[in-house]
Amino acid sequence: MLKRLYSEKEFQNFAREFKDAIKYCEVPASYFATGKTYAWFKNGKIIAGFALINGYDNLRAVQHLPQKIKLRWRYTKIGRNLCEHTGFFITPKLKGIDKIIYGLQMFWICLFHNRQYFIYSYRYSETHLEKYYSTGKPLSVYSGPLKPLEGYNQNETPENEHVEVLSKVGLAKIIFYRILKIIF
Repeated sequence: MLKRLYSEKEFQNFAREFKDAIKYCEVPASYFATGKTYAWFKNGKIIAGFALINGYDNLRAVQHLPQKIKLRWRYTKIGRNLCEHTGFFITPKLKGIDKIIYGLQMFWICLFHNRQYFIYSYRYSETHLEKYYSTGKPLSVYSGPLKPLEGYNQNETPENEHVEVLSKVGLAKIIFYRILKIIF
């Protein structure tokens, strides 16, 4: 069941599950509290979720960028209509009809969100994500080394990342492609 989170305790739990799922970064619970954060619960435990964060200067995917890239995008049509889509799911635990319902609910929420474009980032080594996002024909914002932010392991050499933007149509393509793949 998908539920919107509101309390500090819920955001802390979400941040902990997010860190456990993606391994390399601990996003502060306070970041998730700045937007609309949703979690899919199964047996009382979060197994998937996503957050939609507004405010160009607040977006972690934007804060990572080199300054000249950040400035180039700020006042464009896309930059003015941008939010960050940050999410995760634990694949073995979210499957079948639950995965379809989760995808449809996420799409519905994003469709009616007040921003038209979604920015996100992922590591070069996560080639499965590159393949996943390519269905939506994303616009590449930047590829290369990013500035580590709060929550990143400072003792680790940061891996290069892709930063991309998807439109609502691109997001729809991904979700419906994934649903068809589950069904057939």
